[in-house]
Amino acid sequence: MEAFRGAEPPESYLDRLIRVYELRLQRGAKPGAAVRETLATVLASPMFLYLAEPSKDLQKRPLTAPELAARLSYLLWGAPPDRELRELGGNGTLREPHVLRAQTERLLQDPRCAQLIHPFLDQWLGLDRIDFFEVNRALYPRFDHAVKLAARQEVYATFSDLLAHNGSLGHLLKSDSVLVNSVLADFYGIPGVTGDAFQRVPLPEGSPRGGLLGMAAVSLMGGNGERTSPVERGAWVLRKLLNDPPPPAPANVPQIARLAGKVLTTKERLQAHQEDPQCMSCHRKIDPIGFGLENFDAVG
Repeated sequence: MEAFRGAEPPESYLDRLIRVYELRLQRGAKPGAAVRETLATVLASPMFLYLAEPSKDLQKRPLTAPELAARLSYLLWGAPPDRELRELGGNGTLREPHVLRAQTERLLQDPRCAQLIHPFLDQWLGLDRIDFFEVNRALYPRFDHAVKLAARQEVYATFSDLLAHNGSLGHLLKSDSVLVNSVLADFYGIPGVTGDAFQRVPLPEGSPRGGLLGMAAVSLMGGNGERTSPVERGAWVLRKLLNDPPPPAPANVPQIARLAGKVLTTKERLQAHQEDPQCMSCHRKIDPIGFGLENFDAVG
């Protein structure tokens, strides 16, 4: 029943599984091995691997209560519904708003909710970009592997703490404290933090830390490990925080030949780039945000 998410499998399907088991025995397999191979057939089924919500006419339809239970559980736990959630889905009461809210809060308070944090943040914030490149250690000798791991974990720990304490979503953007361990605190120049555990530390007034845009991991993603990229940083904010992504760059972005060989700052080169009508409209939207984050270097 667990493999079928509480649904009764058809008798014909169970008969086929029995035939698979018997066939393995006939070919000399021991009973334990035959059972494992039969169960592997179940676990490899698309109906187990994917959340199937079929519709006869391929049109959108309301979810059934069991489908709602499965969606909620896989979103928050990354696993099938437990018995309580399955029973509420089975009798239909999960679709009642107060029941759905109560179950959502129950799942969020369960330790299994940790399975939500990593995949949700990885997909939303694009944290895989942290591993796209190596940091130039000659330029940034203090940003070693331990700092990189701690910088990524800061994002997870902050969001997890927000969920655990029903914090304000605004604290993801601006906060007067940070969640750091001793490694990251040392990198940030915050004294008095010891131990590997992440802990909440108040920030002095005027600190640039606090919130996503003050995190080293976010700064790191807005560059290439050697130099910052205001365009990358501005586009990241538009995509991930404002839900206002810039359009794709045109296929034939012009080169600025007159700048060849000239020693210019990043800002001067981008300003020259904006002078081209083909690039002006997008960069006027992207670049001011990116330059607003240039007080952080390539590793934050």
